[in-house]
Amino acid sequence: MKVLILTAKYGMGHMSASKSISDDILKYNSAAEISVVDLYQYSMPVLSDYLYSFFGAMLKYSSKTYIKYYNSSDKSTENIDLITRKLSYSVERLVMEENPDVLISTFPIISKAVSLYKERMSVDIPLVTCITDVSSHYEWISKNTDKYIVPCIDVKYDLIKKGVNPDRIVVYGIPISKKFRESFTQQAFSELHSNLVNISKYNRKKELLIMGGGLGILPKTQDFYRKLNSTEGLHVTIVTGNNRKMYDSLKDRYENITVLGYSENVSELMYKADCVVTKPGGITLFESIYSLTPIISFMTELPNELRNIDFIEDNNFGISLHSKAEENVDRIIKFINDSSKIEGMKMSMKKFVNSLESDYFDNYLQDINELNEIYGNEKYAYKIGKIAQK
Repeated sequence: MKVLILTAKYGMGHMSASKSISDDILKYNSAAEISVVDLYQYSMPVLSDYLYSFFGAMLKYSSKTYIKYYNSSDKSTENIDLITRKLSYSVERLVMEENPDVLISTFPIISKAVSLYKERMSVDIPLVTCITDVSSHYEWISKNTDKYIVPCIDVKYDLIKKGVNPDRIVVYGIPISKKFRESFTQQAFSELHSNLVNISKYNRKKELLIMGGGLGILPKTQDFYRKLNSTEGLHVTIVTGNNRKMYDSLKDRYENITVLGYSENVSELMYKADCVVTKPGGITLFESIYSLTPIISFMTELPNELRNIDFIEDNNFGISLHSKAEENVDRIIKFINDSSKIEGMKMSMKKFVNSLESDYFDNYLQDINELNEIYGNEKYAYKIGKIAQK
């Protein structure tokens, strides 16, 4: 079994989801050969770096430009741009090199490129598209996608309204690191076997986790941190990511605040936290859900993140801030001290995770293996042979 996962580094969420899918597949099929490829880097080794840098700068300094593009592209269209065509021919070359049994995409434009490749070459290799936000944006929809991995039932219904066959949609959640899934299993097991597990929480300080993402976008005023630091019965952990300036301004400054830079132990930090204040990205959102850690979302203007906030509030997973965090210190403190509300949100998260089709890749890849055994790979080998002749 050969699996080719195609992704892009427009933010780290798509790459993170790709690695998590790889872990999921290996859990069920340890002999699977899996390659994770940044298709933009593969197709355009020099230009891709500029495209990624431009995207990061646009989000940081001109988010309105991104918002305008996002909203204008949320419509059904048959038009294929030059980059998608370029990526499509790169998929053709990559398939010849790798000879995969299945293609998985975690980025919308890549799904369109693979769909175009399948149409041009009359290739039947299955395409699985993994949607990495709580979104049914039209960019994710391509007519030659065989399966859509979606984060929740609402996105499934939205895709059906847009013409996607319901048999092609699997409510799987957004793929996250196995550390978070193990954390969920550990907590569920503990609750079943001991009524004393959480007693220690009532004998310690409340734990607030604040994360600024890779860029470390965090409240800038020291008054925000001073007020949190002086709150009785509260300890705060702040992850500043790659924001060295913020790290230096906070490190060792406050008695009740621990400051970390980039951390590999986010799963452990979330597990220990009573709630997390964070940017509402899709991956972080699902990491919080699996950790059973209620969410306080930073204010955002990005359309995909606004949809994530709707998902948080509609499902009782947390709250959102509608103004700067500096203006909401009292609200944050009140929320983390509302034990009844916190426990209710944890129960909502647990119920949601248990509703997901988490063993999907086990069943789906078994079906592909059976097809390969029946046809001896002739079905795909014939198509790939046609490509090689061109």
